[in-house]
Formats: sequence, structure tokens, C-alpha cells
Amino acid sequence: MMLARYISVFTLMAVAVWSCQAQSEHFERLSPEEVMEQMPESSWQIVDVRTPAEVKRGYLKGTTYFFDFNSYDFEEQVEQLDTAQAVLLICRSGARSSRAAELLKEKGFGEVYDLKGGLMRWNHPGYIVK
Repeated sequence: MMLARYISVFTLMAVAVWSCQAQSEHFERLSPEEVMEQMPESSWQIVDVRTPAEVKRGYLKGTTYFFDFNSYDFEEQVEQLDTAQAVLLICRSGARSSRAAELLKEKGFGEVYDLKGGLMRWNHPGYIVK
């Protein structure tokens, strides 16, 4: 009887954890290689969510928007984006861009992609504007 109760509780907890993980990731993470493959024919709105100081050190060619994720008006800035067009989010390590991706999905954006590992993992210097 006690064992059955433990199994039931464990099963419910496992389902709850899986459900939370599944719900928290509504966007796709792309490796730098996957971005490179799709870049020529993509119509992404490329959004760099780093600080202006970070952007000055270099950014990805084709970036159309620079919205500092930590700025007070980030949510207002993303309203400039077209919710029907795919968005690729970029930051230094992937942390801010993944949080931004969650926010965009909550705001009703359809296709949202995050550069996995951010620009730290980018190994294609010809695509960086300095």
C-alpha cells in the first residue's frame, strides 16, 4: 500500500517536471552551423540582445535590430518586430537570447530561434562585422 502511494507520487512528480520543461521551451535553439546553413535563404529578423558596448566589439552580418535585453524598454522595442516573420535572437553566451525568446513566444511570435551558445560559439569570422 505504501509502495503504491510512493510510486503514484513519484509518477506525478515526474510528469510535472517533464511538463514544465516541455512548456518552458517554445522556441528552437540553433547551433552556429545550423544558422550558417539556413542564413542564405532565411528571412529572419536577426535581433542582437547584447549591450551597446558588446555590439561595438562586433556583431553578426545581417543583424537588423539591436535591442539591449537589460534595458528598461526592451519589451517596447520588440514591438517593432513583425510577429509573423521568423526571429533569430543572439547574445554573447545564449542566456539573454533564450530569455528573450521565451518573452517573444509569450507575446505571440510564431517562429523564434535562439543561437545556441551565443556568439561565443560562433567560429565563422567572415560573418562578423567589426
